[in-house]
Amino acid sequence: MRYWQRLGAALLTAAMLFCGCARGGAPAEPPPPPKDRVAAAVREMTTAEKAGQLMMVGVYGEEMNEDIAFLLNEYHIGGVILFDRNIGSAGQVRDLTSAMQKTAGDWPLLVAIDEEGGLVARGRDVIPAPPSAADIGAGKDPALARDWAARTAKELKSLGVNLNFAPVADLGLAGDRSYSDEPETVAAFAGAAADGYAAAGLLCTLKHFPGIGKGEADTHLGRVTVDIDLDELRAEDMRPFREVLRGRRSEEVFVMVGHVDYPAVDGDNPASLSPKVYELLRQETGFDGVVVTDDLCMGAVTDQFSAAEAAVQAVRAGADLTLICHEYEDMNAAHRALCRAIEDGTIPAARVDEALTRVLRAKAAHVGVSPAG
Repeated sequence: MRYWQRLGAALLTAAMLFCGCARGGAPAEPPPPPKDRVAAAVREMTTAEKAGQLMMVGVYGEEMNEDIAFLLNEYHIGGVILFDRNIGSAGQVRDLTSAMQKTAGDWPLLVAIDEEGGLVARGRDVIPAPPSAADIGAGKDPALARDWAARTAKELKSLGVNLNFAPVADLGLAGDRSYSDEPETVAAFAGAAADGYAAAGLLCTLKHFPGIGKGEADTHLGRVTVDIDLDELRAEDMRPFREVLRGRRSEEVFVMVGHVDYPAVDGDNPASLSPKVYELLRQETGFDGVVVTDDLCMGAVTDQFSAAEAAVQAVRAGADLTLICHEYEDMNAAHRALCRAIEDGTIPAARVDEALTRVLRAKAAHVGVSPAG
């Protein structure tokens, strides 16, 4: 019996005892603490399951289909991100997310979306689209960010989404995606948004560490370098991340790392593939939750690496979840590469277990027992 099935049985037993329904009134042995249950789940995983749980992918279609089922059943993918190509109506999205959860098996899926607001609002045809971050920031009241986050969280949860890739914590990002170009303002509004998501019980994501707002090109298209010194990076771009994460429960929020190069931190690798950037994130913020990459098939990465190479390097560097959004061929190659790297020790076992523990801990806190459990 797998972890989520055992967890469901433990919860049922606990409920029966609480209601005085246990047979004979004899006290039952309490279930192990959540940390122990997660550790047991990690120990029981096969290599293919471990590799899959380190991946979040994009899928095609508005209904459950053979391709999606294969990814979930054979590769044990840990999460799916929804795009416009998956969204037709509210009822259809609910049916899709429900079907995917039922197919996922032992570990429930993280179901994510980019619902920042403004130009980046994938669900705009089925839920009220939030205003852009810039419009909310112009209101000068962080409570607006909290209210919109809570409202958006409620709408997303009704669709079966449990993770939003928002709020943006970058300074002055193009396309009205930032609350401001001032660190203190972005910190206040992003923190209020994170509070709104937490109050509504939806995972959110601060992005794109350590800040991509000063990039002068688009990492979707190719390599981008921000050549500022480390003191400036800490004082400005990293400040919103540091302030929002301070004292916040790690299970409430993810952090997304972008693909910009920062020579002051690492002269060789984009942030998402840099051990030095992940170390900087952990040390500067004290954050011990899930860190996810931006899409590893963006130009800033594919100019140098295949999806398979990038997935392995990202996890080795410190990522807990790798994001591959578009091509099934890339997903297949990445899963195979992660399996090999886990088996041959290219990714140390301790690093794999650390990443899996964070992912499952977040699922246990926010996604709950799988429908099959």
